[in-house]
Amino acid sequence: MNKTIIDLVNQRLTRVLLAAEAALPPDQFRAFRKFALDEFGQSGLAEDLRQLRR
Repeated sequence: MNKTIIDLVNQRLTRVLLAAEAALPPDQFRAFRKFALDEFGQSGLAEDLRQLRR
C-alpha cells in the first residue's frame, strides 16, 4: 500500500465533505464543497505540493 500525501488529504476531505453535507442546507453545502475542493484539489494544495517537489 503506497499512499501519497494527496491520497491521505483526499480521504480526510471526503469525510469533511460528508459531515458538511449532513449539517448544511444544500445551497451552503454546494458553496462549501466548491471552496474545499478548490483549496485542497488539483489547483490548490495538490499544485502547491507539486511545486515543492521541484
